[in-house]
Amino acid sequence: MDTLYINKLLLYGHTGFYPEEKVLGVQFRLDLELVTALRRAGETDDLRDTVDYGTILKAVSDLVAQSRFNLVEKLATEIARVVLEHPKVETVRVHLTKCHPPLPFGDFNITVSMERDRDWVEGKK
Repeated sequence: MDTLYINKLLLYGHTGFYPEEKVLGVQFRLDLELVTALRRAGETDDLRDTVDYGTILKAVSDLVAQSRFNLVEKLATEIARVVLEHPKVETVRVHLTKCHPPLPFGDFNITVSMERDRDWVEGKK
């Protein structure tokens, strides 16, 4: 298997526990690792033989913009679920960073990292 990396996608949403996050929103940075077979696409140069990451990014962007979750863990889980709807993605690693949470500890970020696979979506794990 091969891996397609999507890095440093900046998104804006309203996921968070604190009132400021629910009302004002917060910026997220998303890095994805999509485990898939890329050999055929490398030979054919045909988009139908690979992961159409534009479609995935649109779905993920819409999810983040429209969701209202308390926890970044929940948002990351739902991102994994959306990515795995693509039939060519076997496993996804989600690295979701909440930029500048509204806490009085200076300039910091929080990142949730998780890996999910097709068996998880199908309820086998």
